[in-house]
Amino acid sequence: MQKPLHSAVPMTTRTRATIFWLFAFLFVVGGSGLIFYVSGYRLNLETGKVEKVGGAFIKTNLSSYTVTLEGKHFKEMYPVTNQLFIPSLTPGNYTFSIDKSGYRSWKKQFTVFPRLVTSFKSTLLIPNPLAPELLLQASSTETFSASKNASLLLTPNTHLGTLTLYNLSTGDIVKTIKEKSAEDITWLSDNTSFFYKNSTTGKIVFVSGEKTINVTTTFARSLPHTIPASKSIITHLYPHPFEKKLIVQTNKSGVFIFDPLSSESLLLTDTNPVAVALDGSNLFFLDTTGQLFSENLITKNVNTLVFKPLPLIASSSQDRWNILMSPDEKTFALFNETSGDLFVGSKESGQFSLIDTHASSPLFAYDSRKLTYVKEKAPVIYWLLKDEELRKKEGQKDTLSIELPITKLVWYEDNAHLFGYTDKKDLYFFETDNRSPLETLLVKNNVADYFYHQGSNSLFYLNDASLLKLDFNFPIK
Repeated sequence: MQKPLHSAVPMTTRTRATIFWLFAFLFVVGGSGLIFYVSGYRLNLETGKVEKVGGAFIKTNLSSYTVTLEGKHFKEMYPVTNQLFIPSLTPGNYTFSIDKSGYRSWKKQFTVFPRLVTSFKSTLLIPNPLAPELLLQASSTETFSASKNASLLLTPNTHLGTLTLYNLSTGDIVKTIKEKSAEDITWLSDNTSFFYKNSTTGKIVFVSGEKTINVTTTFARSLPHTIPASKSIITHLYPHPFEKKLIVQTNKSGVFIFDPLSSESLLLTDTNPVAVALDGSNLFFLDTTGQLFSENLITKNVNTLVFKPLPLIASSSQDRWNILMSPDEKTFALFNETSGDLFVGSKESGQFSLIDTHASSPLFAYDSRKLTYVKEKAPVIYWLLKDEELRKKEGQKDTLSIELPITKLVWYEDNAHLFGYTDKKDLYFFETDNRSPLETLLVKNNVADYFYHQGSNSLFYLNDASLLKLDFNFPIK
């Protein structure tokens, strides 16, 4: 019988113990390292210390972009959703940029915190250059008003003394009205009827189809003879939410529903509110005690909203108040146009708080999470709800670090960007992420008037008597 070339040598107890403890040691070290790694710890080779790390999450409106972070290049990890996650960043300050051919570069500085992910979910890459579409070429026009569905356009021409109604789809003239001066042009829900005020005489005119009606005269005639003309002066006019009628607020006789086509009026309330607002089928009244009331135009139910009164409402009869409501109908803003006092109150809290003075142009965001306004020609963001991702607290105010004399603001559809109009008639588009640098785009200089239509995500603006349209539906490529 042939002997094996190598015979097995049995291990001693000491050898087995040594191997066991060696593997146990490796298991403990490896497992501890894995736990430390999963828990967000990394070895900083520069300092030789173990540190907790963080990360960065980026989402844009485009795919196939490149992120450059401290000289390193990254491609998006999730092309379908245009997302990129950069892990294992040691705490500290960073600068990164997002680039794509044919688009403006987007840059931002940010701070990485231990075990936290810093997010940039609203980055917007914009084509470079912009390519507006010429819609109309007018001889002399300084303002315009588009219907709510952006299908018709009204352009006052002060030199010719006419109002011209255009069809934006075809560019054809639909109607021409002889009127030397017009302001406060407001469209009704049918997107074809509108009313305006003659800035010289104060006359209010209603236009529907081929009919042109003097509302000032016909409304006064529709009232009972017991109401004198001195108490039936129209102070505010609002479009009915779903009928071809008007909501008329008078100086002393109350609020009415008025049908210009039949010359009939219906009294809603005989009180004299300091402000009226419409939201859907609900009509809101603010009385002189600071109390809010609502009346449903369908059910006719009247409700008193439980808010603590504001004594400041009755401080001056010359004050002009506005009521604003958030899209989710949970928050109200009361704005004194005369003094600039801005109050905010929620249905849950049942009281209003003065959030700022000398404000102007307040406007709720579409997501109802924040309110913007202008103060001392600077845009301010007031946070109605906390945002843990952006580390914003409820009631926090952020003045955007933009060196522009802003006078008017309009929200962009993503609730993270604004259109800003300056006192020099320049139109800008900028983000609300106040981390430096604040990305700002000059849309156009010398803009006489503009209108952003959220439904089509399109910007209409008037430049050198030319009406242009800029599509903000930047395609994913």
